[in-house]
Order: sequence, then C-alpha cells, then structure tokens
Amino acid sequence: MIFSPEEKYLLTEENLKELTNLVESLRSYLKKKKESYSSRFPFLDDEFRINLDYLRERKLCDPEEIDIDSKEVNKKEKTFQTEISKPEEEYKKLIGEMLEIVKTIYQEAIFKNNLIIFRTSKYDDYFNGVDQIMFDAETLTPIAATDITSDIYSKEYSRIFKRIYEGSKLKYCPRLAKGAEDQIDCQEFEARIGLVTIFLVFKPKDMLSLAKALIGKNTDLESKTLNQVSSYLITGLINQIHTILQEIPEIGPQTKTIYNNLLRMLTKIKEEHQDSSSDQQGSNHRKG
Repeated sequence: MIFSPEEKYLLTEENLKELTNLVESLRSYLKKKKESYSSRFPFLDDEFRINLDYLRERKLCDPEEIDIDSKEVNKKEKTFQTEISKPEEEYKKLIGEMLEIVKTIYQEAIFKNNLIIFRTSKYDDYFNGVDQIMFDAETLTPIAATDITSDIYSKEYSRIFKRIYEGSKLKYCPRLAKGAEDQIDCQEFEARIGLVTIFLVFKPKDMLSLAKALIGKNTDLESKTLNQVSSYLITGLINQIHTILQEIPEIGPQTKTIYNNLLRMLTKIKEEHQDSSSDQQGSNHRKG
C-alpha cells in the first residue's frame, strides 16, 4: 500500500481516537457481511483474506509448508507491533486498514459484479507484497494482482512502475470453481509468477467520508460519495492500462492480451455506471 505525501492528515489525539473507533466499527460491519458470504466464499476469513487454516484443514496445500509460513507470518506481525508504537505509524496503519475494509465492502457496487477481488493470504501480503488478487467473475480466472495507492504518480512512481514491469508472484493463488447454487470454492492452490499488476487509486479523504456515511447510515452521502469514488477509480484504471501499453512496448503478447481484456471489461463497467447515474438523475428530476 503506497501513500502520496499530499495525503497526510492533521494528527491529533482526538483524530486518532476517532479513526480507531471508526475502524473498529468497520471491522464489525465486515464481519457481519462475511457471515452472510461464508457459504459462498468458504475459503476466506473474517477479513476476506485467503485463509491458510482452511487450506491446511482440507489439505489443499502441504500442511507442513503452511505451518512454516504461518510461523513466519507470526514473527512478522510481532515486528509490526514494535514498529507501530509511534502515533504516526498507528495512524498510517489505521488509514490503510480503513481503505482495505471500505474497498472490500463496496467492491461489488464499484465493479458491478464483473470482477471479484479477494485479499491475499497474510503470507503473500507480507512477503510477496501483494494485497489483493482480482478474478473475472464469470470465468473465475485470475486476472491481476492489485495494490492500493493514493497517487500512482507520487514519489513512489519508480517502485510502482517496477512492480508493473516485473509482474507479481503469489505462493497461494486459488484455482476457483463454481459449486452448488451461488457458491464459489477453491479446488486447489498454486504458485503464480509474473502476474499482471495494477494499482487501485483511492483518495483517502473520500474513503473516510464513505466510511463515516456507512457507519452513520447517511444513505444520501454514501450514495453520492460512492458514485464519485467509482467514477475516478474506474477511469483511473482505464488510463493506467493505456499508459502501461504505451510505455512498455516490450510487454509480451499474453500479458498484452490480459491487459486488453481487462480494458474492455473496465470500459463496460464504466458504461454501466454512466447508465446507472443517468437513470438516477432522471428519477431525481421526476421527483423534483
């Protein structure tokens, strides 16, 4: 997760307390949402992450290997606890978690059920630097590794470009399959390298407003802010892929095909958002 220097907030004890309470409310909301999704996505945990315990129990991967990786995850998390002792680090961690949760809650509305995004296992997040993996909702094939940033043209641009150029690797990438009714489960897990990488660009201030509207049950503000976020996110992804295809001419034909397919899908989603917005405006006009 990468933040632009321009997206810093006034850090006060009051703001930190408010953000802590908000994130706690979002965690509870997400847990309730997961309970309703548990039958559809049984391999995800309460944070919508790929659950290594699920893999171990069903022997979808080598249990001993999972035990080793789980120990490494625990060590890493102890290090994190030491690193966030300062208020600035705690604030950054909470903002990051807020972005992750809000993105998870609203991904169906944003991507119009054309794309599914899961958070990766903690191992792949911590050690391979991949926050999420995106799937085609129809074919259930993995399309891209995704990360969150507040500004793709920030000072971190060289790091972002390197990630895009080299692709991403995952140790625990699920091979999804449709089960009974609406269930989506995994038959096995496999390692993937050179996975296409894209960045979801969110403005933390907008996501903060969206989170407050959700928890405060302000449906008008929630709808308005969600439309804004969806619009610039989808448009940003389309522009990002155009830039990638133009600036990296040596991209392989298979990777180029994936980007072009994703481009067509995002263009379709953008058109669906525009149609929905037009219908909503027409409805509001008739009411007025």
